[in-house]
Amino acid sequence: MYRINFCILWYDHPVVFEYVHERFTRYKAEAVAARNEKDEAHAREAEARELLRIAKCKAEKTKLALRIAEDKVYKYRLALFLSWTELGVYYVFSTVFGGHGHTQLCLPWPVDGHVCNVHY
Repeated sequence: MYRINFCILWYDHPVVFEYVHERFTRYKAEAVAARNEKDEAHAREAEARELLRIAKCKAEKTKLALRIAEDKVYKYRLALFLSWTELGVYYVFSTVFGGHGHTQLCLPWPVDGHVCNVHY
């Protein structure tokens, strides 16, 4: 009984009360600061996840655009190759048959009973 009264009296002392109150206030402020720090960390993490999602989406769009551009380049190169091949074949045939009147282009169907539109 005496000890309990002594403890009560000890905590009722103004210096002790001020010390305990100061520690409690400091710990409470540290807890609030830690909670705010944790909330800020969660917010930064969510923002980083969102930025990563946006970057991945842009990367996918860029890959798709690159694939489309490469397909177009392939088609244009193929068309250019075929057109130059056609001109080369036409040049070879025009020089080989140049003196015989075969420089006219052949039609895909007979004209006047001839396979080519050339009259002998």
